[in-house]
Amino acid sequence: TEGSIAAYSQADYSTSTLTASAGLRYEHYLLSPSNHKASQSNHLMPSATISYKLAPKHTISLAYRQWVVAPTVYQLSPAAYSPDLNATQTGNPQLGNESHFKLTAGYSVQMGKSLVTAQLFAHATQNAIGYLYSVDANSKLMGQANNLGAIERLGAQLTGAIRITKSISVSPFVKVYSAVVAPNSLA
Repeated sequence: TEGSIAAYSQADYSTSTLTASAGLRYEHYLLSPSNHKASQSNHLMPSATISYKLAPKHTISLAYRQWVVAPTVYQLSPAAYSPDLNATQTGNPQLGNESHFKLTAGYSVQMGKSLVTAQLFAHATQNAIGYLYSVDANSKLMGQANNLGAIERLGAQLTGAIRITKSISVSPFVKVYSAVVAPNSLA
């Protein structure tokens, strides 16, 4: 059995040059696999965004967001399955949720009917879920889902909606980042 209950509240403020919003999400998550102990968790996750119009077509913004990713039923199930002939994977009923935090600073410019946005970001993941692999006596890969540590990413992103003609547009997306992985004692 899997289920969640969530509630979200948001407050907004706006003037001709400033827009701000703050939100809070509550989430209760329940997972009760057959023949295993039920797992449930409660989370309060804030978010906030502020943007300021420097000029009619130029905007800067700052945003913060937290969210949680719960393990899937497959990641929690201890039953073995084989994604291919040379590997076997199992879940882990002891998995915890992944926690994510993201801070973004951006600049947007509108050029005619086109929009381009450049962003700098910091994204941290705690209790990252991944598979820890070993090789058994038959030279087969054996993987088990685990919380393997933390991941911190710092980077830049460029997105856009560029209108070339009335019926042709291009949406570029470029993301460059550096990731630092801090494994826990298990990894």
